[in-house]
Amino acid sequence: MIRVKKTFAVLLALLLCALCALPAFAEEDPSTCAHEWEWVTDTEPTCAPGAKHEYCAKCGSSRMKNTYIAPVQEHTWAWVTDTAATCLPGVKHYECAVCGAVSAAGTVIPAVQEHAWSVTEAKNSENCVPGFVRETCAVCGSTRETSLPAAQEHSWQWVVDSPASRYSAGSQHEECTVCHAVRNLNTHIAPTEQGFDFGAAMHQWIDTVGNFFLNIINQIRAMFSGARA
Repeated sequence: MIRVKKTFAVLLALLLCALCALPAFAEEDPSTCAHEWEWVTDTEPTCAPGAKHEYCAKCGSSRMKNTYIAPVQEHTWAWVTDTAATCLPGVKHYECAVCGAVSAAGTVIPAVQEHAWSVTEAKNSENCVPGFVRETCAVCGSTRETSLPAAQEHSWQWVVDSPASRYSAGSQHEECTVCHAVRNLNTHIAPTEQGFDFGAAMHQWIDTVGNFFLNIINQIRAMFSGARA
């Protein structure tokens, strides 16, 4: 019985001590807390900047978030190839092996070999039509084309598209009698006589008078539409 009483007394004493210590561990009200600020590092600086903030352990408040911490070392730069050079130029950039920062993006790598050309299509010259040779690079797929001179000159001849009348102009073009290539489209043909073109003048008068009356009709419609509104 005495042992049970002693055990109970010890437990009661421990409970009282714990209750007395609770205020010491409880966080204070931030509005009344006498803050004790300490710096806390959020991101350790390397060759890139770090970040930190101030923290009060008494009430859990924070301030000065994302405060700058200067880098503590230089970047460890190394070239990284984006596109390898072949018979075409490549591309590379500088990259830091520590923080991943990038510099000198788009730096050109000179080509390291010549194109491997092979003929993929060809057409011989025929009469006044030039030929060509088309080649493709087996490495990069680039193409190039070389023209072959024609065997003869074009044989140009004038072709009338719209004949001229006494008072109206016509039009014509040149066409090769061998390959039917054309040039000098819509070349002017002067009227056969210089004088008054009654037909053209009549058409112009009809257009002018028609546009005049059409404009009056549109104005009358607009007036009636405004009156109804």
